[in-house]
Amino acid sequence: MKTNILVGIFVIGLLTFGTYVAHSCPDLSSQGNQSGLMQPATDNVIVLIRDKITMPDVITVKSGTTITWINSDKFEHSIISNSDLPELLSGTLKPGDSYSFKFTKSGQWGYYSALNPETKGRIVVVE
Repeated sequence: MKTNILVGIFVIGLLTFGTYVAHSCPDLSSQGNQSGLMQPATDNVIVLIRDKITMPDVITVKSGTTITWINSDKFEHSIISNSDLPELLSGTLKPGDSYSFKFTKSGQWGYYSALNPETKGRIVVVE
């Protein structure tokens, strides 16, 4: 009997906490880009490379924003544009290295790692 009461109290507490969290967190799905990420309010954005993926893989930024890729992977990478943006070219990024690029042209700019082509992403630049 005591066990049932304790389980009931625990479940009610868990439901109450879940409701609080659900109502106190903002809904990001309608505020950002296709990944559901909010557009950053800063002129500098970090993209992490880890396990041969980029996080976030798609991001929307304003023109003039600098993106910095940080290689947190155990593999070397080389960021290169697969769009019409030949100046996006990092050279080899060893683990721990970073590369920054300032986006000044509006548009959608795809990129990938020339050393690990499955590592890819897209930057959407708006005015």
